[in-house]
Amino acid sequence: MAAHAFSIDDIRAAAPTDAFDRGNKHHDDGRVRRLRADPGRVSALVEDGEDHAVRLRWETDTPSGACSCSAGAGWCDHAVALALAWLDGSDGDARTSAAAETPESPDLTGFLNSEDPTWLAEQLARVAGEDPVVWVRLAAASGSEAAVPAARDLLDEAVLGYRPGLPDGTPAGGEARLERAIGLLDELLDYGFADRVGELATDAAALHARRYPDASGDHAERLRKLAATAEELDQ
Repeated sequence: MAAHAFSIDDIRAAAPTDAFDRGNKHHDDGRVRRLRADPGRVSALVEDGEDHAVRLRWETDTPSGACSCSAGAGWCDHAVALALAWLDGSDGDARTSAAAETPESPDLTGFLNSEDPTWLAEQLARVAGEDPVVWVRLAAASGSEAAVPAARDLLDEAVLGYRPGLPDGTPAGGEARLERAIGLLDELLDYGFADRVGELATDAAALHARRYPDASGDHAERLRKLAATAEELDQ
């Protein structure tokens, strides 16, 4: 990626005032450690009572921040501290590395097509054992009815674990988890489970409405549309 020039003033404008002030103090106190630069991003640990893993990633001239603290995403004080440490040139190599071209993604399709089917099956089984969403997808692809109750469990857990009041992108908010769970219903439709998807989507939409009656967002609407689509396909 091309080099992105930004300044302390840019960070000050992006971050809340209190977050900038705390981050500036973290930086002045030398709490930014293990600063590392990789193509397109810089990361570090920021000590603030406990270590927080922080990273900055470039999508525009001003990087976006993400942190393991409760703020999760955006410009928290730890992201500010990392940005200031990077800007002041405390690691000269960081600037060069972060501005380097991002390596091309590997040709995974070509690689997988060339591999032994037995080995591929072993890898898929391992991934499915570690990721329930992948397990449901593979079970649905195989035509197994076991995919349906497993998808219901994941969907219920995702709806109940969703926290719409938290900022977008915050891991604790459960946005990504809910999106993946709802996406399973599309998978089930594709694999011929329309008769069950209508029930799952309707129940999940009702649970979402009871749990978050005042929440904005398109999750409930997406669930209702999935239920309607499933009903049409099942006729």
